[in-house]
Amino acid sequence: MSKLTALAASLMLLVVSACSTETKAEAPKVLNTKCPMMGEAIDPNMPMSDFHGDKVGYCCDGCQKKFEALSEADKLAKLKAVGADV
Repeated sequence: MSKLTALAASLMLLVVSACSTETKAEAPKVLNTKCPMMGEAIDPNMPMSDFHGDKVGYCCDGCQKKFEALSEADKLAKLKAVGADV
């Protein structure tokens, strides 16, 4: 085997091993099953908000807007009140 072929083979192995050891980023989880504003079941078809890298679900658009207007402390309290995993 020529030196060029050996070098190419070594580089290919290095690239393959680097690609196979990459870890995929963990997908954000939905923190709640109940709306933090109304306490009703969340609607998975409604838009969700980002909260500390995870998602918050709502029963309707109005609740999302109200939640997003809250302070961080109030958001956390509302999520805890509905048993969210925070």
